[in-house]
Amino acid sequence: MTSPRIFICLLGILISLISKGQLSGTVKESETDKAVSYITVSVTDTSLQKNVMSTFTNENGDFKIENLKPGTYRIKIQSLGHEIYIGNVLNYTNVSINTGVIYLKKSSKDLKEVTVSATKPLLEIESDKMVFNVEDDETLKGQTALDALKKLPFISVDGEENIQMKGSSNFKVLLNGKSTSIVAKNPSEALRSFPANLIKKIEVITEPSAKYDSDGTAGIINIITHKKIIGYNGSLYANYSTRGRQYGGGSLNMKFGKFGFSSYLGAHSNKLVNQFSNEYYRTSKVPGTVKSLEQTGIGGTDAMWYWGNLELAYDFDTLHTLSIYASPNGGYRNNTNGQNSTQLDSNGMVLSSFDNDILSKNNFPSFDIGFDFIKKFKDNDDHRLNFTAIRELNENNSSYNSLQTYTDRPNVDLNNTNDSRNTEYTLNLDYEKPLKNKSSFETGSKFIFRHLVSDYRMLSRSNASENYTEIPENTNSLSYIQNVGSVYATYARSIKQIKVKLGGRIEQTWIDAQFNSNLAKFTDDYLNFIPTVSLSTKVKKIHTVRLNYSKRIQRPWMYYLNPYVDNSNPQNISFGNPNLVPEKTHSLSLSWNAFVKKNSIDLTLSNSFTDNVITSYTTVESDGIAYTSYYNIARSNSTGINLSFWGSAFDRLKIWLSVSSSFVHITHKLDASQNRSGFSQRGHGSFTWTFDKGFTSSVSGWFWQGAPTIQSIRPLNYNYDFAIRKSMFDKKLHLGFVVTNFLQKTQTLKTTSEDPTFSAVSYNRNLVFRYFSVSASFNFGKLKENVSRKRGISNDDKKTEGSGGK
Repeated sequence: MTSPRIFICLLGILISLISKGQLSGTVKESETDKAVSYITVSVTDTSLQKNVMSTFTNENGDFKIENLKPGTYRIKIQSLGHEIYIGNVLNYTNVSINTGVIYLKKSSKDLKEVTVSATKPLLEIESDKMVFNVEDDETLKGQTALDALKKLPFISVDGEENIQMKGSSNFKVLLNGKSTSIVAKNPSEALRSFPANLIKKIEVITEPSAKYDSDGTAGIINIITHKKIIGYNGSLYANYSTRGRQYGGGSLNMKFGKFGFSSYLGAHSNKLVNQFSNEYYRTSKVPGTVKSLEQTGIGGTDAMWYWGNLELAYDFDTLHTLSIYASPNGGYRNNTNGQNSTQLDSNGMVLSSFDNDILSKNNFPSFDIGFDFIKKFKDNDDHRLNFTAIRELNENNSSYNSLQTYTDRPNVDLNNTNDSRNTEYTLNLDYEKPLKNKSSFETGSKFIFRHLVSDYRMLSRSNASENYTEIPENTNSLSYIQNVGSVYATYARSIKQIKVKLGGRIEQTWIDAQFNSNLAKFTDDYLNFIPTVSLSTKVKKIHTVRLNYSKRIQRPWMYYLNPYVDNSNPQNISFGNPNLVPEKTHSLSLSWNAFVKKNSIDLTLSNSFTDNVITSYTTVESDGIAYTSYYNIARSNSTGINLSFWGSAFDRLKIWLSVSSSFVHITHKLDASQNRSGFSQRGHGSFTWTFDKGFTSSVSGWFWQGAPTIQSIRPLNYNYDFAIRKSMFDKKLHLGFVVTNFLQKTQTLKTTSEDPTFSAVSYNRNLVFRYFSVSASFNFGKLKENVSRKRGISNDDKKTEGSGGK
């Protein structure tokens, strides 16, 4: 039987399991007899004493709940300004029941004293951010944090699982409000091994306030884990794919008396053997000896990532809490690449040909340790003082061996090592104070002390019988000290229906560096003022309009600054630039959101301008060799639109759709003839159908095309999958089966590049584009409140290798 027929049969079997009965009614206000619209109606299983289903009333106050299992239930209705309604016990036997009109009484209590715990929508819109309630999305059980990010507006994840925010790679990922070494280095690798069932919610902050560090030009993604206490709970999870990617791990949380303990540990393995091939064709335009280069190769990766967190919290009393935490992270990556290179003259005659076998190894252990102390004041739970200190240690010990076998000259065997270490200390103090007239005030300060050291060495020989000889020009050391001190203040107030939040941040940077033992030290100091403005208002309770402005900076870091020369490919040599200065970005956005029934739609218009863009730039010399480094030679202006929809239909279908397009104009500050314009486009869609007996199925897809750079036009990329998932044992066990890119075995991406010195085209092929994966996760225990007390630190001001470039 063919695959389509199997799928149709499975779909028919699952659809046949749909029940027919429903529970319905109408909600009105007893004093006015008017319908109460868009409020939460919950159904509680009396035997389990927990909520099993929820819905919203429509504009006429009507509600309908389907797919209930036979049993005994109570209806619970909650609405701000009304007394909570809890109905009589209903004996449901799969036969439709209409409760008739349910009347709510107005609450006689002051609204400040009313506590409402209504079921949250999957996506919440706040004045300066979007909140995705991951814990309420059943389709993410057994999936990863990276799968959760794929559902978010403004976020795109390409086929190689590189993350972009608003079409840019310059953003920051925080975990519980703080930066961690492993996530900062390469967020996609780290989040690929982080289970979604540990996540409570994800905040997408597209226009960060002055409270946050000024870095991360596109914004901030803050992942908040979900831990509960009084007793214990935990989870185990595992995933296997035919592509060679596996991950697994678990979590354990406990709370006894005043002590709380939370932990998680995960690992992700990549064994992608001979899964990628590439072709590269470049023609030199340099007058004189015109040469062209042809390169073909095939490669693979063997990598392992692990990361975890251990936290111990102690409540001195209800107002004072201390938490101490440690995060061991790290891993390794070994890449192999067999490449053939041929250099031709202008008549097509072969000038040189060689084979290059490259083996590169990277080990990157890191370890973070810190503590938080939180003091709450008696007058208000939101009146608090928080002091945090953290030490981060991140190493990157890399080496490669490049064996170049020539047809017309002696062979070359290169051996290169680069050992680097970044040590970072951060002290942070925050103070929050609610004020009268629906206003609040925040202020604080932060000091960051960073020290990067790098020792790199290059050795060469012509054959295995010789000893290696050091190459002095490619052997040296780097010492880079960067200290940042900052203070900030924000003021928020509601004026009638308008919420206003104003903020300002002052950051002073001190740099003391020595990039070569034979050169004098390099020092630089600079001061930045970072203003932020946020306005939002609600119209008729279902519409929200937001206007945000922010200024951001992006400091270059190790990958871009290190002058270490990588010549593992002798025709394409790259090195860092220690003279880079920070990028500066001004962003403005206008958004409209409407929440109608169970559906939400969001429309955002945005514009951003960036000066001193850190740009990768390649030139080809007269010898036909390309040299690549990073320069502040560009300005970028981007105008975009994002349209997103989250909703449901037929009470079983959940829909996520998001598309965006930006027009980007890049100005070359030194050569106007190299100005470039073009579109950046991205989108994703997901359709999930819920069946009976814990089954769900979904179809999802993503597409993206990065903005052009000064020299390159990026290809259109896409990805799609079909999944079937099953929840069992009261939703404690989750099983999943996913087939990815089931219509294609391979994928080829074409990139073109052009410059006054050369033109080039490359073809990158994913030879295992289609693959299958299975996953399982199991939750155990029962807890009642939050174990994690730490608020954390977010050092989000460095542009790192993991954050990409423009």
